[in-house]
Amino acid sequence: TVIAFLSALIKGETPPVPAARGAEVYNEETVSTREGLGYDHILSEYIQTRAKVMELIRAVPEELITKTSVLPWGEAGSLQTLIDGFGAHELEHAQDIEKLIRESKHL
Repeated sequence: TVIAFLSALIKGETPPVPAARGAEVYNEETVSTREGLGYDHILSEYIQTRAKVMELIRAVPEELITKTSVLPWGEAGSLQTLIDGFGAHELEHAQDIEKLIRESKHL
């Protein structure tokens, strides 16, 4: 989703909107497709995707960072908006993981 957004932005194309029904619906669908996959596979996929996203972000011309575009969930926003949102999203995941670790110690 983000890779397609960044690729389109770099090429000067209109980004696709794969999460038109909202980020929550998209996330739920994405998670459900990965339920049977092993930890090592998911971690490897995450690392590869993260590396590709970072590579593409570095390739975005500076003037496009704050330019309004169509975000993957259909709302208007900029790459800066997307990056800011991901920071909060990653923090939320980290807090969920920390909670699971704390709870597992009390079993």
